[in-house]
Amino acid sequence: MTIDGADLFGQLVKMGLPGVEPFDEELSRDLWIALEAKGSAYVPRTHHFGDDRRPRYINRLIRETSPYLLQHAHNPVNWRPWSDEAFAEASQLDRPVLLSIGYSTCHWCHVMERESFEDEGIAAYMNANFVAVKVDREERPDVDSVYMTVVQMMTGGGGWPMTVVLLPDRRPYFGGTYFPPRDGDRARGSASCPSSND
Repeated sequence: MTIDGADLFGQLVKMGLPGVEPFDEELSRDLWIALEAKGSAYVPRTHHFGDDRRPRYINRLIRETSPYLLQHAHNPVNWRPWSDEAFAEASQLDRPVLLSIGYSTCHWCHVMERESFEDEGIAAYMNANFVAVKVDREERPDVDSVYMTVVQMMTGGGGWPMTVVLLPDRRPYFGGTYFPPRDGDRARGSASCPSSND
């Protein structure tokens, strides 16, 4: 998957995710360089491809090493890894954080990815209303433990994928495990996660 200078510039100009402004040139370049660094054996996990068979979407998770986070690097969701930067952005935008925690061999994590995180409409809703943060529970058991306790207290149960909506100061106000794409598809849907704690 070699990208020459002219092609790279063309891709930088077009890069964007549903519901958000296109990334600035510096971030776009960083993401494409990270993609290129994966090498020819790298297979993007997505069903969103352009005519050139390159993934249509790339988010910040492409820079990570976790197999689980890389599985989500081509979702149309504007995922960020767990970081102070993500929470500072949520504070600046006055938006809640949608925290999603899972692991690479989790069946229901893959189901939720396929049904919700690969859905461009749900991704646009998430991108417009939340700062989306993805965590690999195997790399961050500290984060997983805190929010699993919260979800168990809120719902009486726990599991993965775990979804928690947080204020920018990391205080949770909504949580659960697997959410189907829309209300009525077995439970409350991903597209109706509350974007405010009112």
